[in-house]
Amino acid sequence: KLVDIDWEYPDNQAANFVALLRDVYNLLNPRGYLVTIAVGVDNSWAPFRYDVASIGQYVHYVNLVNFNYKLFLNEN
Repeated sequence: KLVDIDWEYPDNQAANFVALLRDVYNLLNPRGYLVTIAVGVDNSWAPFRYDVASIGQYVHYVNLVNFNYKLFLNEN
């Protein structure tokens, strides 16, 4: 059993996200569910919009989502 919450663009809602995870975890973890999340990883804003220390208390796995991969090749 698993519940996955996709929260890629948090828009300064770090406290609300932690509250949501806490409630979901406290409800479903005792029933044997794993709680996982998918979060955006854009370095320009992700570190400021997620409370990583708090999130870690309420999830079993964190999946990192990035659709904007860039490949830089050194042609020299």
